[in-house]
Amino acid sequence: GAQTRMLMQQDDAQRVSRLMTYFERLNQARGAQIAAIDAQTRALRDLEARHLDEQQHLEQLSAEQQQVLGELEATRQNRGKVIAELEARIRDRGTALKQLQRDERDLQALLESLSNLLADIPLNLGNDKPFAQQRGRLQPPLKGRVLAGFGQKKGGTHLTWKGQWIGAPTGTAIRAVAPGRVAFVGWLNRYGLLVILEHEGNYYTLYGHQDAADVRLGEWVQGGAALGRAGTSGGHQQSGVYFEIRRGRNAVDPAGWLQR
Repeated sequence: GAQTRMLMQQDDAQRVSRLMTYFERLNQARGAQIAAIDAQTRALRDLEARHLDEQQHLEQLSAEQQQVLGELEATRQNRGKVIAELEARIRDRGTALKQLQRDERDLQALLESLSNLLADIPLNLGNDKPFAQQRGRLQPPLKGRVLAGFGQKKGGTHLTWKGQWIGAPTGTAIRAVAPGRVAFVGWLNRYGLLVILEHEGNYYTLYGHQDAADVRLGEWVQGGAALGRAGTSGGHQQSGVYFEIRRGRNAVDPAGWLQR
C-alpha cells in the first residue's frame, strides 16, 4: 500500500508539473495573442487617424476645387457679359456709322436739289462783297468753344466732320456769317433743325442743331442777322450750333474763313 501511494504521489506531481507547464504555455500564448491584438488595435487606430486626416484633406481639396470652379464660372459669365457688351457696342457703332453715312447722303442730295432749284434765281445782294472775297473776314455764327473741328473723326468712325461744332448755351443767338438768301429751313436727321443760306458764287453756309429758327424760306438776310437759337436738336447732349461752309457739294474748312 505504501508503494502504491508513493507511485500515486509521484504521478500527481508529474501531472501538476505538466499542468503548470501547460498553463504557463497557455498564458504565454494568450499574452502573445493579446499583444498581437493590442498591436492590431494600435495599427487600426493609426489607420483610422490617417483615414480621417486624408478625408479632411480631401474635403479641403474639394472645397478649394469648388471655390476655383465658382471663380472660373464667375469669370466665364463676366467674360460672356463683356463680350456681349462689346458686340452690342460694335452693333451700335455700326448702326451709328450707317446713320452718319445716311445723314451725309441726305445733306448732299438736299444741296444738289437746292442748287438745281435756285440756279435760275439771281442773287441780288446790292453792294456787298462777293462771298469768295470774304475769306478770313467772316464773323463766327456765335461765340463759343469748338467742340469738333473740320476733318476730325466722328465718334470713332472713319467719317470726318465737314464743319465745326461750336458749343454755346441753349438759346444763344445764331447769326448769318454773310449776306444771303434762306434756301432751306427744316429738320434733317442728326443735323437737327437746320438753316441753309445761299451766297454768291455757289457758296452755302449751314447752321444745324438749332433750338428754334427765326427766318423763313426765301427770306433775304444781312450778315449778322439772327437766324435762330443754339440748341441740341438732332439728339445731341451738348448745346450749340453745327456750322458748315460749302462750295457746291464740297465742304471747306471754316477755320480759314472765320475771323480769329
